[in-house]
Order: sequence, then C-alpha cells, then structure tokens
Amino acid sequence: MKYLVIFILLFTTRLHAQETREVTMTAADTARYEVQRFEGRLARLREGLEKNDISPVVGAYTNLLGDIREEIARTETRAPESPRLPSMQFILTKFDEFIFDPTKPDELKPHLERFDEFLGLMKAERGMK
Repeated sequence: MKYLVIFILLFTTRLHAQETREVTMTAADTARYEVQRFEGRLARLREGLEKNDISPVVGAYTNLLGDIREEIARTETRAPESPRLPSMQFILTKFDEFIFDPTKPDELKPHLERFDEFLGLMKAERGMK
C-alpha cells in the first residue's frame, strides 16, 4: 500500500513538472506567433498595394493597427519602463494622425516603413532578432 502512495506522489509530481514546462513553452510560442502574424499581415498589405487590390489592403491595415495597439497595451502592462514604449506610442500616434483613404492606396506606401520600424521594436521587446 505504501508503494502505491509513493508511486502516486511521484506520478503527480512529474505531471505537474510537465504542465509547468508546457506553459513556459507556450508563452515563448505565443510571442513568436504574434510576431509572425504581424509579419504576415504586413506582407499581405504590401502584396495588396503592389497588385492595387483594395480589399486585402484595408483588412491588413486594420489588423496591423489592432496589433500595434495590443502590443502597446501588453508592453504598458508588463514593462511600463521599457525604453521602446515611447517609440511604439509615437508610431501609433503617427498612424492615428494619418487618415487612410482606401480609394487612394498609394498614399499608404510612404507609411510602410513605420510598420517595419514597429516590427523591429516588437521583436526587440520580445527578445527576438
């Protein structure tokens, strides 16, 4: 009987260790996924601009702005003293000042470098290259 108790205790300890390891890996995977999602949306935005296809441009632009807002909120919560936070907020302010007109997609092209700059800040904030 006491061997059964020892076995159960060891089993639950190992199970708990596996769950903890999976949670740690999930946090890193989530960061990687969010960066890849941002990169994918930026690629779709560029592709839509090259093809002069408004529908993916509008969708990607809207999603990218949402991603920027989410990343800033996440950074404000987790690392409010981050040296990259003011730069992130500055980029968002510039996008808020810019009024995107879907009938004039060429006006968006000069602003693509801001998305690239934000992507670099996002990667740096998450410890990625």
